Amino acid sequence: MRDNQSFPVDLLKGILIHLLHVLDCLHTEANEKNILLLLDENSADEGLDRFEQQEIDSPSPRKVDGERIIHTSRRLVPHIYNYGPPTLCDSGQARFGKYDPMIDIQPYQYRAPEVILDIPWDEKVDISNVGVLGLFEYGNMFNTTGGVENKENNIYHLAHMVALLGPPPKDYLHRSQRDLLGGCQKNLEGEKVLFLQFARTMLKWKPEERLSARELLQDPWLKVEA
Repeated sequence: MRDNQSFPVDLLKGILIHLLHVLDCLHTEANEKNILLLLDENSADEGLDRFEQQEIDSPSPRKVDGERIIHTSRRLVPHIYNYGPPTLCDSGQARFGKYDPMIDIQPYQYRAPEVILDIPWDEKVDISNVGVLGLFEYGNMFNTTGGVENKENNIYHLAHMVALLGPPPKDYLHRSQRDLLGGCQKNLEGEKVLFLQFARTMLKWKPEERLSARELLQDPWLKVEA
C-alpha cells in the first residue's frame, strides 16, 4: 500500500481483475497486505538502480548481533505506473470447495457479516473482502473499535455496516445463533455511479446475493477505460 493514498483508477482495475481471476478457491484472507505487486521492466531498470545508489550514498542503519549484521529496511517505492501484475499470497488458510464451519476467519476489520454473526459461510466471504479493501480509498471502510477503551468489538463493526449498507434482512438475521444485543469516494470522479454499483454487488448482507468473481469480471465499471 501507498501511504495515505489510493491507487489510480486504471491500476486499481488491473489489480481487481487479476484478483477476481484467482478467487477460485476459498482464500479467507484476501486483503491488501496479501496482495504483492510485481515490478515491471521500467522499475527493475530504473527503480532498483536508484534504490541501490541510495543505499550506497546513505547506508541504512544497522547493528551487529553476534555474527549477524541486521539492517533496517529501506522503502522501495516505484513510480505508480511501474507496477506489474499482482500476486495474491499467504494461502495458509485457503480452502477448496464450499465450507461452512462456524469458526472465525479473516482479519477482524475484513470479516464478512456471516462470520461476525456465526452464520455458516462459503466462498462469498472472499467477495466481501474485496469489497472492503483499502485499495479504493486509504483506510478501512468499517470501524471495528469503540467505547472508552477503544477496543475491537463486533457491535461497533456491525453498527458501521448498518450505517453504510442499511439494516440486514430479517430472514438473514434468523440464520444467526448469536445474541445481537449481548455483546466513501473521492478518487473516482466521472465513474462514481458505476463504481458504487460495482461495490454494492459485493457488499451484500446475504452471501448468495453477492456476485461471483466470474460475474464481477463482466461488470461495466471494470470495462470503462480510465
